[in-house]
Amino acid sequence: MFKKLKSHLYVLQLLEYNPRLFLDWVSKNYGYYPLEIKGKLGWSLKAKVLFLFSLLIRSIISVGVITVLLIYMRGRGVDSSYLILFFPIILLLTYIVVSNLPALWLIIASLFLSPLEKIQKYLIINRASTKIKKAKNLKVIGITGSFGKTSVKHILNQILSYKFKTLATPESHNKILSVAQTVNRRLNSETQVFIAEMGAYKPGEIKEICRLVKPEIGVITGITIQHLSRFETLEKIKKAKYELVESLPKDKSLAVFNLNNQGAKELYEKCPINKVGYSTKELKIEVDSKATTFDLFSQRVRTTLLGAQNVGNIKAAVAVARFLDMPQESIIEAIANLKPIPHRLEPIMVAPGTTILDDAYSSNIEGYLATFNLIKSLNNYPKILVTPGLVELGKSQFDENAKMAKEASKIFDYAVVVNLENRVALTKGFLASGWTTYDRVEEEELSEWIPRYGGIEKDTLEIFPRITKPNSLILLENDLPDIYR
Repeated sequence: MFKKLKSHLYVLQLLEYNPRLFLDWVSKNYGYYPLEIKGKLGWSLKAKVLFLFSLLIRSIISVGVITVLLIYMRGRGVDSSYLILFFPIILLLTYIVVSNLPALWLIIASLFLSPLEKIQKYLIINRASTKIKKAKNLKVIGITGSFGKTSVKHILNQILSYKFKTLATPESHNKILSVAQTVNRRLNSETQVFIAEMGAYKPGEIKEICRLVKPEIGVITGITIQHLSRFETLEKIKKAKYELVESLPKDKSLAVFNLNNQGAKELYEKCPINKVGYSTKELKIEVDSKATTFDLFSQRVRTTLLGAQNVGNIKAAVAVARFLDMPQESIIEAIANLKPIPHRLEPIMVAPGTTILDDAYSSNIEGYLATFNLIKSLNNYPKILVTPGLVELGKSQFDENAKMAKEASKIFDYAVVVNLENRVALTKGFLASGWTTYDRVEEEELSEWIPRYGGIEKDTLEIFPRITKPNSLILLENDLPDIYR
């Protein structure tokens, strides 16, 4: 019983304590209790209180149910000796029923604790707001978009730190409480620039963050149908991201847009304040497995970050740096020394001649296409794709994953489909491209099989030691949390 409750609490935490999303998940996955494989339940104060309060509610309701049943049976004239006989059976049945309703106890506990949580949220945000108001000379930069937010944030933070004392929201934390807690814990009198990543699952969330931190510079990294299952339409996604631009002051501000992306380009065209767009379409970009070179400030610039998408991310950061009067020389030096961003095309050497490109952070349609183009330009062989596909695409999810498989089949020699979520869609796409599926590939088949046609390994990673050779490349594209089977 404890394990089931802990498992569902883990799911609730992964869904950011959203009761609607949690109930929707439970209805689709009834009887499934995820294990902590890729992540661990964070025993925050909120998690501890929810867990203990759920146990208390379960106990109260269990006692109530047993008491009502006994009173009912007594009222029907059942003899006391029979009640004593039936009591263990009633107790056992009650235990079985309540043990299989952990989601119910968590929802009830959440409803009871909701007023206290709102008070706590208000106090955290109010404290952060006070700190922001006192920081008179603080420059605040907001970054949002359907993809690339965290990458642009990390790159911008590294570049600006050559001139300023900077602070950025950690990892991929981008909700109002995460931003407020970063301000409360880490903002100090020496901080000159605060970079806030801003994410949203519904309209109004970015506006709320902007009211708190009051950005003067905003970056829109791109708009896609990522999270369409939550927003319902692409227009709602655009409107939510544009809240950042609408929150910028009318003067002495800057809005930066990715003109490679159609959605961001449309927002650029309607933006009435000081703005700049960036694009990589006219650049001469050269990539190998170790570095990327491109044109900037009328000279060739080198970075260890891989791919045209990272060149775009760098150009977004450069636009902000130039607005803040950072010298070209410092910008170029910073670009040359950029460190790889964890799980975003991060190269990992696992054996002589074998490279893993870890692109396992939350993927999106434009992101995987850009990554596939990068892989296509590299000379490695064989090229192996490991992916669970894409999620949160609403009704388009099946078709988009089938398309992803078709694109992958043009570039990769082999694919490992992990996770059940998109297996049917991905397999359909690979089969439509002439690939063959394997549950396992026998040792003797490999010499004939690899050069001739691709295959899909569905259930095991045991294949890797047998197919990786000198100069192999393995791409880890996207990763799904434990709520997906």
